[in-house]
Amino acid sequence: MSTKVDIPQSKPSCGDCLSWSEDGELAIAAGENVVILVPNLRPAHAVANPWIQVRIKVNEFTDGEWPRQSLASFADMSIGEEQSNSHVVSIAWSPPGLALHRRSVLAILTANHLLSFWASESDPRDPNSWKRVLVVNNALPYPSRMANGIKRPSKRIRCMAWASIDMNICELNQRLATFWGPFLFAIVGESPEVRIFVASSPYTTGSRDWAVAQCGQFICPSTSQISTPTSLFRQALEGSRYDNSTLAFEPVKVHNAEARTAISCRFRDTYTHVAFSTPIKFPYQGSVQAIEKHGVPNITHSYDYACDFTEQLTEVKRRNAMSNGITKEMIDIHTHGKAAFGAIRAICFSSHIANQIEYKTTSENLTTVLFQNDKANSEELSFPWEATSVADVEMAYDRIFNQLESTQLASVVINAMGLKILYSAIILAMLLPEPSRNKRLRQAQGIAAFLGEEIGVPAAFDEEVEVLSYMKNAENAQKLLQQVQVFTVARFPQLLETTSIAKVLDICPIPSCDKAITWERVDESRCLGGHPLGARCSITFLPILKPGQSKKCSNCSRDFINERAHPALCQQHEIQGPPSNSISDSLRPCLANHLLQMFEVCPYCNGKFYTT
Repeated sequence: MSTKVDIPQSKPSCGDCLSWSEDGELAIAAGENVVILVPNLRPAHAVANPWIQVRIKVNEFTDGEWPRQSLASFADMSIGEEQSNSHVVSIAWSPPGLALHRRSVLAILTANHLLSFWASESDPRDPNSWKRVLVVNNALPYPSRMANGIKRPSKRIRCMAWASIDMNICELNQRLATFWGPFLFAIVGESPEVRIFVASSPYTTGSRDWAVAQCGQFICPSTSQISTPTSLFRQALEGSRYDNSTLAFEPVKVHNAEARTAISCRFRDTYTHVAFSTPIKFPYQGSVQAIEKHGVPNITHSYDYACDFTEQLTEVKRRNAMSNGITKEMIDIHTHGKAAFGAIRAICFSSHIANQIEYKTTSENLTTVLFQNDKANSEELSFPWEATSVADVEMAYDRIFNQLESTQLASVVINAMGLKILYSAIILAMLLPEPSRNKRLRQAQGIAAFLGEEIGVPAAFDEEVEVLSYMKNAENAQKLLQQVQVFTVARFPQLLETTSIAKVLDICPIPSCDKAITWERVDESRCLGGHPLGARCSITFLPILKPGQSKKCSNCSRDFINERAHPALCQQHEIQGPPSNSISDSLRPCLANHLLQMFEVCPYCNGKFYTT
């Protein structure tokens, strides 16, 4: 059984107009626009559409992104890119991790030979959040010697390909952040030269801005000998001979702090297989080993989609024929691309009346995407995000509390926010239900002892330790929860009486209310004055007191503090003591930043975040 999505007022603009990201976003190249089908992860009703359509216009460039070009001279031998309407000719998603909240970047190649990176800066469901963050052509160097003043061909890009990451080969003992990247891609321009770049962003290690850096290149030779053009007309004809270049990467394998991959390049009648390696840390400087193989093998996916959709496409022809009062033999179906996401296959097509000029106004254009499950025994098609999300709460709490052990806390700075996090973890351990209550209580006792030493009053939290010890031998969990609520209501005013200890509590931000913020539910906060204050961060356990300072999991809808809305969280603190030979040994993140960076995806369900 298949399902379909109709995209009105759109017409596919290239032969392979579909690209599916690893997060489930399906991009469709549609002329001057790109339509992105974003998974509807939180449908309000059972019959809700599984997709949210986002349309972005991608053919307009500012002078800062790409300067306007005047008509080219005869020496430049223009191919018309300065007059092009810049429709989309190719799209491709990067591996996840390059954009905000570890999402993917969409690479868009337009007809004016410009390669742009687009990314969502908040919520991918919002069309206004998608911005052009980089034009790769600006990173291409001019040749040192330019024959006859030819400049423009050196800046043209005709095809590109991303390198995927083989997560099964990555070293599991490395820090989590190393699994996001390196983000390698290759391009072919006007010459038979393949350039390999690595992309970086403000959300990746070692970079503060969007940038690309070349880390390798090689020449793709040809067995055909082409005579030197003798006229401008002949030169223009030869200028299109690289349009059919094809690039494909093998999955990147990370080993011993080095990324290894291979590139297959088809250039005219020559197929070249290139081994490539680069360190995964800045600066990237790769080495290339090329093994030439002649012939023109198929280096694209060999999945036969046409047979899978024959029945559905025949039904489309029949319906269109009936609506136009003709036979189905007079309807042509044009396929414009195919893509796969796990076991789900997609094909993009449009229908036209045969033997007629294929012209329609914008309002009449219609693009359709068909979906089908590749499993032979599957009768119904359902997308992964339509299933009820399952959160492993116990494992998430275990991972978070492990980061609050004294051995882990030695590597971070405990500032004012860190004190509040530690005390919140103590109270949370009392509220958490079975089956792992006793383990959390033991960890909370250690946190209480560490917190007392940190504020200079070792016995400050003896009452909390006593309650924790009592709860380990208790049986009636529901009664204990009520006692914990009574304890916090009585205890918090006592803590506020001592200035050095009061730092561990959050205070109600409402004017004329100076009451402490207490716990009545694990995920909600309320002050002792009775004011409801909204959600708590599911990693730091702190209340989120201001709008615009949170992010949500797109899968389980839990709330988290958005570290980028708190500039202080992104700062590193210098540790006082003897000089160190390493900058990383003398600089430490604060506890809140450490926790939020440690869990770059939702620790409960592995969902991606989005900014609210």
